[in-house]
Amino acid sequence: MDVAAVVETGADALLLDLDGTLTIGEHAVCGADRLLASYADRFAVITNNSSDLPETIAQRLAECGLSVPASRIFTAGMAMIEALAERQAPTLALVSSVMRARALERGVLLVDKHAHTVAIGRDAAFDYPMLTNAANEVRYGARLVASNLDNNHPGSSGTIVPETGALVAAILAAAGSQDVEVIGKPSVRLAELALDALGCSAARSVVVGDNPATDGALAASIGSAFVPVMVRTVDVRSASRRARVR
Repeated sequence: MDVAAVVETGADALLLDLDGTLTIGEHAVCGADRLLASYADRFAVITNNSSDLPETIAQRLAECGLSVPASRIFTAGMAMIEALAERQAPTLALVSSVMRARALERGVLLVDKHAHTVAIGRDAAFDYPMLTNAANEVRYGARLVASNLDNNHPGSSGTIVPETGALVAAILAAAGSQDVEVIGKPSVRLAELALDALGCSAARSVVVGDNPATDGALAASIGSAFVPVMVRTVDVRSASRRARVR
């Protein structure tokens, strides 16, 4: 990571991506610790992670030698749960067990059939029966809400980890639909939450990330500068090329 390039922007605050920017797999990206130290309490992590709680991510970062308070970690998964809680609509939630438990805590009405909304996040237990159920719910009118559209993120040793976008693509293909509401990047919701917490304007912040399709597009949407991090070892393509983002 080119720490100097980020610092030289003179930004008041940083909005930092996680996978491929601060970490690769279970390891910190070179220079990430120096960047966080340079900005102390003037940064937030905005990540399309949809399977973990901020507290879990903070612990994982600490194990990599990176100190990030859970209060400054904003995830697409948590933002999606909050959006569902606000709407109070019958929801088929295809999410990790951790996020499902949080949805129940927040009062989201979870159903298996006749859903108003199908909510999809990264779920390692996703299988063919789930795909069949979700596709039919969407086909017959349920609104598809996705935490994010990344197809994968970098894993260890040059591998990839399949992401929510790959699951979304399967549901849309099976349902014969193109409509999906996206909560995470490049939508602006996470950035707005983070900037509000930091007390900083978008114009005085910089988005730092490894994916121009999400991080770069977000920066353009909110009027922030974008500093790309060139550490990604695989080509991550967004399902947004085939889906209409609303």
